[in-house]
Amino acid sequence: MLKQSKRFPKPFRLCETKRIQSFFQEGKFLSRGSFSFQWKPNELQHSRVLFAVSKRAGNAPKRNRMKRLLRESYRQLIANYSFNIDLILVVRNSKFSQKNLEEVHQDLRKTMNFIQNRI
Repeated sequence: MLKQSKRFPKPFRLCETKRIQSFFQEGKFLSRGSFSFQWKPNELQHSRVLFAVSKRAGNAPKRNRMKRLLRESYRQLIANYSFNIDLILVVRNSKFSQKNLEEVHQDLRKTMNFIQNRI
């Protein structure tokens, strides 16, 4: 029996430079709590996401931990949402680095609900 992978699959990552740059002309921007985020609809059957952490949020190990927590929380949450968007999620402050996975999960769930209500 094969184990199901818990990796964050590449098709769900937003990593094309052209696509990311288009957010600045076409994407919608909002700031909420520890996050600022931009989104715009895509033509795919699923959402893609890019996680970024400001250098003001801490040193490299802290920033990497924040991105890991965000990826894991997003991976668990995305099945509950049925929208096709490209999303850039930016962590803006260092208070986020002290949160555990459950707190990140709650913050991200609120953010995703907020986005779903705006679409």
